Amino acid sequence: MKNKMKIGVFSVVLVLLLPLLASCAAQNSDSEDANSAGTTESASQTQGLSDKERIYDGYFYFKGNEYQLPMSVKEFEAIGNFQFMYHGEPAANVNGVDLDPGDVYWDQHFYPEGEKWVNDVRENYLHASLKNRTDKVTDIYDVDVVSVNMNEGFVFEDDLALPGGIKIGSSKEEVLAAYGEPDAAKDTSLYYYYTTEEYDMTVYYGTTVSLDEETGLVTWFNVRVGTK
Repeated sequence: MKNKMKIGVFSVVLVLLLPLLASCAAQNSDSEDANSAGTTESASQTQGLSDKERIYDGYFYFKGNEYQLPMSVKEFEAIGNFQFMYHGEPAANVNGVDLDPGDVYWDQHFYPEGEKWVNDVRENYLHASLKNRTDKVTDIYDVDVVSVNMNEGFVFEDDLALPGGIKIGSSKEEVLAAYGEPDAAKDTSLYYYYTTEEYDMTVYYGTTVSLDEETGLVTWFNVRVGTK
């Protein structure tokens, strides 16, 4: 008799608990769905940037992979197995070369690892400018890459590209189709940029594309974030 009473009580309790458990499960499911939706929306917003929006925010492509400036010297070296050379020496081994806050170190040399450093052969290295974006004096190897250039005939000419697939050899029509009319133009250069004030100077964010005067094809481009 006692066993029958116990079974009866357990059955009643189970009947009362089932709706509550179902409700909790539904709430957890709704919460997971909401979190999943939020993650998806965030990712889609990032992926949904237009090519023109990307050229104002430091995006570039190397061997099909997307990157964004600014990035540390070490991160930049890693994308192409580069080596940052300072006057013929790997910058990682050079001591005592510092940049003050806001200083830019122009047109530095990033070589394919293992390539012999030759000072007078500009075509053998990738050109990038560095900036100390901190408020402290910082070693040159610990600052950020804020600008990348590509010239016709230089190493990695076929590997470095802008959003929309614009690269050395692209036509003016392709540039305009990807980005629209430039914010400014001078001679054969098209400027897509905006400016801000930083460290008491005007700095530029954006992309410049230069065209051959005769063919109208891209012969040089620059991506920059926060340089003079």
